[in-house]
Amino acid sequence: MTKTRLKRLCRDHQLYLTPAMNDVLYLHYQGFNKVENLDEYTDLKCLWLHNNHLHDLTSGLAHLVKLKALYLHHNRIVVMRGLETLTSLVTLNLCHNFITKLELIGSLPHLQTLEVSHNKLSTTDSISILPSCRSLSCLDLSHNHLSDPTVVHVLQVLAGVVQLHVLQLQGNPCVGKVPHYRYSVTAKCQSLTYLDDRPVFPVDRAAAEAWS
Repeated sequence: MTKTRLKRLCRDHQLYLTPAMNDVLYLHYQGFNKVENLDEYTDLKCLWLHNNHLHDLTSGLAHLVKLKALYLHHNRIVVMRGLETLTSLVTLNLCHNFITKLELIGSLPHLQTLEVSHNKLSTTDSISILPSCRSLSCLDLSHNHLSDPTVVHVLQVLAGVVQLHVLQLQGNPCVGKVPHYRYSVTAKCQSLTYLDDRPVFPVDRAAAEAWS
């Protein structure tokens, strides 16, 4: 990820050749294995880094404090260190990586959408930070390995995400262990309006609350 290559990509996508004038940058499908040389791109609001070979985020992103949307899906990321300074972030996509635990996102006060499907999350502890994300409203946890034998603990964590409106949980082993799955999740998550593949209508909530 050299400065010369970054400028060439700016030219290819009809962006400004003066780095600080760009508020979006397209760096996807480039085979990058490290984020570097973005120091001059100080005004970025949206950064596309998906479909690369990134595995370490501890350097290269910390100064992008204006960033609102970051797309890192389809990489090789294992840990989430390096994102905690991005305090303007609203949307974060980390789908199709190798993350075993959600970390440090409690320091992102504006985070509304978190997509972490197709990772390696498996225990209640691996998602325990979620209630500290006070603005989180859309969460995709689908197709992980959540299989905590005490399923109620998983639901308690999700219930603690007070602004949660949209939840994708399908494809996790724990789904099959929850009695009356849709009723249980709807009753626990008071703000939920969409679960997996369909909406939660007022009549669905009334039925779930009556059941619970």
